[in-house]
Amino acid sequence: MNWKSACFSRKTGKAEWIVLVCYMAVISIITCFHEFHFDELQAWQIAKSAPLSDILFAIPHYEGHPPLWHLLLVPFARGGLDFQWVLPCINILFSAGATAFLLFRSPFPKIVRCVLPFSYFLCYQYGVVSRPYSMMMLAFFLAAAGYKERNTHPWRYILPLCLLCLSTAYGIIAAGGMCIAWTAEIGAELLKSRKFGAFFRSARFLSLLTILLLALYLIWSIIPAEDVYFAGMLEAPTVLDHAATPTYWLMWFAMPFDTWFGSQINTDTLLETKAGLIFEAVVSVPLMAWVCLFLKKNKCLLPFLIPYLLVSLFMVLRYFAPYHLGVIALLFVSGAWIVMETPMELPQIFPKKPEYSPPIRKLLAVCAVCLCAVPEGYTISACIHEIQYEYAPVSYVNFIREHHLEDRKIMVHWDIKYDVGDDSKVFTAAAHRLPMQHPPVKYHLPDISGSAVDVIAYFDRNILMNFNSTCPDDLYMHYRWNKTPETDFALWREQGLPDFIIGCPVIEDVYGEAALEGIRYVCVDEFETHLIFKNGSRMGGNMIFIREDLLDEYPELTVIP
Repeated sequence: MNWKSACFSRKTGKAEWIVLVCYMAVISIITCFHEFHFDELQAWQIAKSAPLSDILFAIPHYEGHPPLWHLLLVPFARGGLDFQWVLPCINILFSAGATAFLLFRSPFPKIVRCVLPFSYFLCYQYGVVSRPYSMMMLAFFLAAAGYKERNTHPWRYILPLCLLCLSTAYGIIAAGGMCIAWTAEIGAELLKSRKFGAFFRSARFLSLLTILLLALYLIWSIIPAEDVYFAGMLEAPTVLDHAATPTYWLMWFAMPFDTWFGSQINTDTLLETKAGLIFEAVVSVPLMAWVCLFLKKNKCLLPFLIPYLLVSLFMVLRYFAPYHLGVIALLFVSGAWIVMETPMELPQIFPKKPEYSPPIRKLLAVCAVCLCAVPEGYTISACIHEIQYEYAPVSYVNFIREHHLEDRKIMVHWDIKYDVGDDSKVFTAAAHRLPMQHPPVKYHLPDISGSAVDVIAYFDRNILMNFNSTCPDDLYMHYRWNKTPETDFALWREQGLPDFIIGCPVIEDVYGEAALEGIRYVCVDEFETHLIFKNGSRMGGNMIFIREDLLDEYPELTVIP
């Protein structure tokens, strides 16, 4: 491909360059206000402190993703560089590369190419948040561009699909679906021509064999370990309790509309069915029917439908988070890319030259503009929220640094399951004192503490007395189902009572009521945290406590009643 002609042809030129510069400027500026989330810091901490053998063969069984992203971060993390600029730079590099390819290589009309990069998932969720989904975005676009020449130059199609496999678990599923569709196409061709021997000597066979072997290794590498803490499920660590519930099946029907235009699929939707979700499902059914008819008419149905079904059903039956909807968005973009590489035809149910009255045409134009504006509106909203709100763990770090607590005994809360329906009610009702009144504890998970990773990532060592007690040099969280929390509790007790506590742990289960008699921890600061998604944010909060007998040493601290 001649990039010079692609970048300065009549079809692509100044407008695309302006959009690319603006896109990079937007994600760079918003990144300056973005506080890193647990998933971003967990990857960095793994790259920084885990042995390479564990990154390749052990950690993927717990993280659920291939190791490529961790391996990319290794030289930077171990070279002593600051993740606060390395992570965004790497992510922006992939995001900008994907956007440049979209602008200068995709077959979309100019207005679509110039607007699409600023949609929510392409701009904010995968452009600002530094995770391997930016790498997945580039892989999707490269694969879509190579699809047209899949039979004449198969490596141009397979190598991007290999990158897609290496990016995330969802990438493996999507690439697998695309390869299944291509294999079916080749199979039909061979049944017709009977030239089986020639195929097994061809580059197409070798390329498919290569990605099959890669996918088999990656699938083996991410199969959950027996003791993995899988999405919070302890009683059945490898099966989610949401599988096949009516709400999740309703979500499956609503996905096509919600991915681009809706905002009903979020963490709240997982708890109860909403009328808005039902509306989106009703709208999505005819939308998907039209998409399938259109793709079938243009002989591109299977390369979209098979990966779409595999990915979306995996979300419903196995594992889902709202930001995974971006994978569906990328499937739609790549499907449209593939079909527009050749002259398109409309399904026969539509007239070739529809005649509408002027008012109808104006109404359709207004609807089209509104629909195109919705995804960009979500981007604007998310960027405003990113500037406006803070992510609480950064406040913990600032508190520790401001009061020089690095050498104090700091305990951070761990995951505790209470014998109630909604654990969040425990903390909303908590008083500003520890020990606190709480429902009966079902079980403790001392290894599960995302806030611990959020804190120690900003320091050059583990400053928390209760994080990774048996392996304190591991600066990342082990997704392990710890059946014997008493072992960790014993190590914590050997260090004595904590001086400061972040969060609201049940400390009496660690130290016993006798050891805590006359001991009280009082709250000296509390923080809000906001997890941003589309046009909203899920608010939470936490507190910092000090042992009451230490208050005289910190006269600048004020007790919150």
